[in-house]
Formats: sequence, structure tokens, C-alpha cells
Amino acid sequence: MALGIDFCVTQQPACKYLSFKDETGVYDAVYNTGGYGSPNPNTTDALTATLVVILPDNTTTGTINLFPLNMPDTSGIEIYITNTMLGLGSDSLPNGIYTWTYTVTGNNGTDFTATKTIKTFVDCQAQCCVDKMFCQVELSTCDCCANNKLDSALIAQGWLDSANHAFNCGKPKLAKQLLKKVEQLCTLIKCSSC
Repeated sequence: MALGIDFCVTQQPACKYLSFKDETGVYDAVYNTGGYGSPNPNTTDALTATLVVILPDNTTTGTINLFPLNMPDTSGIEIYITNTMLGLGSDSLPNGIYTWTYTVTGNNGTDFTATKTIKTFVDCQAQCCVDKMFCQVELSTCDCCANNKLDSALIAQGWLDSANHAFNCGKPKLAKQLLKKVEQLCTLIKCSSC
């Protein structure tokens, strides 16, 4: 058998951090042949565990050493990845598509390396802006005044939902284009950061 690592990275509220979780699990001959444990390497056989990230700008990369943070792991612990861990100076994570590569190396009698790469779509800054747009909607006797704000909020939410669906359907280029439309609308109404 071969170790087949698995993991997830999810965005958290307020755009301040993402959470990383090793989802490789424990070896099972029927349900999880790529898990940790005999005949595959154990978590205790690991000597390194790293997470490399390519940020949405496709030029900035960072490497996070997960080994001192008790990775690899089968107990389900989460590690919070902050903007500073990613080398970002701002206090919020930028919108866009992130590429993550998780690598575990070690020795269980022979050297081993297990690697997996995933992409995640982070949109919490844009969602915060859309939420603020909805908060600006007011009931008014002038239907056209109130409808402009509501229309803008509904259009922005529709574009953002479409961006998420496009990403989940394997259309990252379309997801980026739709996200850009939301960001442009946010800039237009002076709501570009949360």
C-alpha cells in the first residue's frame, strides 16, 4: 500500500484566518487504504510536514512548517493559518484561488514522501462587502431609491454565488472573472475592505 495523504483548508469568518486539517485518517484495508498505520507509515514515522501556498496573485508563496504544530495527525485537530503565516502584511486574507501543497516525509524503514495539492476559493472579503450592501438597503416611499441599493446587493450576491459555483464545477477562470465583477462593484460603492 501507499500513504495517500488528504487534507482540507477552509475559510473562517471575518477573513482573519483559514483552517487546515489533515484528513488522511487511519489505515483501513477496506475503507482507507491510504491512511496512516501499517502497512503504510505511521504519523510517528514522519520527520517533516509542510504546507506550501500559492496566493491568488500567483507570485507570492509561503511555506508553513506544520511539523512543530503536531502534524501529521489523525485526531482531527485544526491549525489556524493567519495572514502573517502567509507573509501578508494586511490583517485580512485576499479574495481568490489559493493553491495548497501538503507534503509529509519520513522514514519507516525506508524513506517516504507523500504529497497532495488542492485549490480553494476564498471569498470572505467580497462576502463581507455584499453583506454591507444589504445593510444599506432601506425601506422608502421612493421605490426607485431603495431598489437601487437592493438591486446592487442582489446582483453582487448573485455574481459571488456564481463565482463559487463556477469554482466548484471546475471553472476557475470564470470564478475569477465573476469575483472581479463583485470586487469592482465593491470599489464603486466604496466598500473594498472589511
